[in-house]
Amino acid sequence: MSKKKQEIKKPVFFDFDDTLFKGDSLLYWMRYYYKKRPFRRFFLIFNGIGILLYLLRLIDGAFLKRIFLLPVGYEKQEKLEELTASFAKEELIPRCYREMWELLCLHQALGHQVVIISASATFYLKELKSFLPECIVLGTEVVFPKKGLFRFPQYEHGNIKKENKIHLLRRLYPNIEGECRAFAYSDSITDLPLLEFAEFPCCVHPDKELGVLAKKGQWRCYFPDGPQNEWRIRFWKLFLLMFLTEAFNKSLKNCWGFSFTLPKGSELQPSPHKIKDLVLQVKSQKKDWIAYFPRLEKEKALKEAVDKLLG
Repeated sequence: MSKKKQEIKKPVFFDFDDTLFKGDSLLYWMRYYYKKRPFRRFFLIFNGIGILLYLLRLIDGAFLKRIFLLPVGYEKQEKLEELTASFAKEELIPRCYREMWELLCLHQALGHQVVIISASATFYLKELKSFLPECIVLGTEVVFPKKGLFRFPQYEHGNIKKENKIHLLRRLYPNIEGECRAFAYSDSITDLPLLEFAEFPCCVHPDKELGVLAKKGQWRCYFPDGPQNEWRIRFWKLFLLMFLTEAFNKSLKNCWGFSFTLPKGSELQPSPHKIKDLVLQVKSQKKDWIAYFPRLEKEKALKEAVDKLLG
C-alpha cells in the first residue's frame, strides 16, 4: 500500500518490540492466532522447517518472518481485521511497559509528533491507532496473495529494520531532514541508524552491543522491567516458538501479562518534574532547550515551573 508524502513536525521515534512492548509481538501474534484458528496449526510444520533453515543460516530473519505469517494469507480481510483488533486489546496493550507508555504520552502532551516505527507487521501494529490516535504508526507492509494454493507473503518495501527505517521516513516525509528530531527510543543495536538519526538517543533495556555504545555516548537508558538477562530473554522467545498452543496460554499470561489504565497524550497534564528529565538531556548537549518543546514555548507558567526546578 503506497502512502502519501506529507510533512512531519518535531518527531520523536519509538521502536515497538522490547521498547514499548514487553517481548516479540510477532510471537505473541502467532500464539494468539493459533489459539483462535486451531485448525491451522499444521502450518507449524513450516515454522519448524523455517527455524531449522534459519539456524543453518540458509535463510535470514526476514524470510523466516514470512514463513511464520504464511497462514494469515488465507484469512478474509474482514475476519483478519476482527482478529487484529482483539489481539491489540487483549495482548499488545496489556503487555506494554507502563513507564514507556507514559513517556510516549508525555512527548505527545509536549507537542511532539510521536512515531512508532517497527519491523513488526502493520496489519496488526496499525491497531495501536485505536489507543494512540495522534501517533504515526509505521511498520513492515506485508502483502498477502488473495488467490492460489500457496499464498506466501511478500514485503512491499522490504523488512523495516536497520537502515530501512530511515529510508521509509525519508520516503514518506521529505521535510524530515530539516526538522528537529530530538529523541529516539530503542532496545537493539539494529536500530542504531534510527538512534543516530535523532539528536538524543535513548535506550530501553539495551542489548549488550547497544549498552556499550550507550555508556560511551552517555545516552539515557531506561529499565522499566528492572535488570535483564539477555539469555533469559532468548530462552523465553524460544519457549514461545516451541509452545504456540492453547494449553500454555493461561500460564503464560499469568506469568507475563498485566494491565493498567492507559493515559492519553491529549489529556495528560505534564508534570514539571517529568519534563525536567527530558530537558536535562537537551541541556547536557548545551542546546537551547525551549526550542525542543513546542508546548513550553506557548505555556509560560509551565516553562517557569521547569526553570525553577532546573535552578
